[in-house]
Amino acid sequence: MMILGDVRHGSRSLCRTRVHRFDAVTSRLLKGFDLKRSSMLTQERHDVILEELRRVGVVHVDRLAAKLEVSAVTVRRDLRELADRDLLRRVRGGGVLPAVPGAPARSTARPTGLVIGMVVPSLDYYYPQIMRAAQAAANAFGLRIAFRGSMYGSAASDQRQIERLLGDGVAGMLLTPSSPLSDREPLLDWVGALDMPVVLIERQPPSDNARWARLESVSTDHELGAALAVEHLTALGHRAIGLVVPRASPTSEPLRAGFLAAMRRVGSTRRRITEIDGDEVAMGGAGSARALDGCLGMGVSALLVHADRHAAALTQAARDAGIDVPGTLSVISYDDEMAGAFDPPLTAVRPPRSAIGQAAMELLVARLSPSQNRRPPCRMRLAPQLILRQSTARPARTPAR
Repeated sequence: MMILGDVRHGSRSLCRTRVHRFDAVTSRLLKGFDLKRSSMLTQERHDVILEELRRVGVVHVDRLAAKLEVSAVTVRRDLRELADRDLLRRVRGGGVLPAVPGAPARSTARPTGLVIGMVVPSLDYYYPQIMRAAQAAANAFGLRIAFRGSMYGSAASDQRQIERLLGDGVAGMLLTPSSPLSDREPLLDWVGALDMPVVLIERQPPSDNARWARLESVSTDHELGAALAVEHLTALGHRAIGLVVPRASPTSEPLRAGFLAAMRRVGSTRRRITEIDGDEVAMGGAGSARALDGCLGMGVSALLVHADRHAAALTQAARDAGIDVPGTLSVISYDDEMAGAFDPPLTAVRPPRSAIGQAAMELLVARLSPSQNRRPPCRMRLAPQLILRQSTARPARTPAR
């Protein structure tokens, strides 16, 4: 009995040993799975954070924690990891877009409390995202922005708003001239002579005039944006492509230049440029039908249209006329303010609005810093992005009228 008891006891010990080893192996496997899953979730969080940062220019720990359904500690760790990879810059309570080369850290900026003036042509379209990013950058440097809205096509309105900001004692200026190119030279002469740093936004001062050599600028490379659209359409098989631009838009000129250069580069001679009156091309309006008819009269199978509202109006006019989009006619919008909300969602070229606001403010702050005030003026052109949606496809065998 004693021997039997020892045997049974030994069996139980052996079973316990095997179970213990099984538990240890299982624990290691599960731990490895959890690490893999944790890594996957971390990357997903990083993607969400970076997308939010690109969209508005700044992220906040508390808001990200609520959106991602994680703790604030986890969000701070994510921000630290992204900052280590130079994908963002950490600030108190969150993060902002990384600094541009040559921009000073906050410790080298002038004392906080300065006011920066900012004049833009519109407070409700295209520029709000630029303004939010500039505001986030200003907050990081302890500065305040005084915003002013001008009026498209009016040099007098630009000058009036600038004079009001000068009267308020601003230390520098972010400016988007709204006046036509022909009326812009006197304004640039006046602004370039101001005893303060000025950075132009979405405007490049002409490089053939030394009077404006001191002016700095940050703008979208619109020529590249047009090339992205043309190359996407030609890769799908389109050869007859049209460009639709408003006559009064300052963006029309670089878009036209980039479109023509890209069409020559791909060897296409079937191109059409249609200039429209922006006020006439509206949803259900006769102007949309006329513009569409003018494009289709040359047998084009694809259009690049500036801006979203005009692209949507032409798309609706095409569908009302029984022309399938994208089956018969592909459409790319230039702006991507609301292109994804239309039916069908529009493929669009998206200017880097948040990055522009961030970079413009940092260039201006660099000028306010005595240690960097002697560096050469900087004129930056940032690349736009092509966002693929459902309004582009291979051309139909039967071309549109």
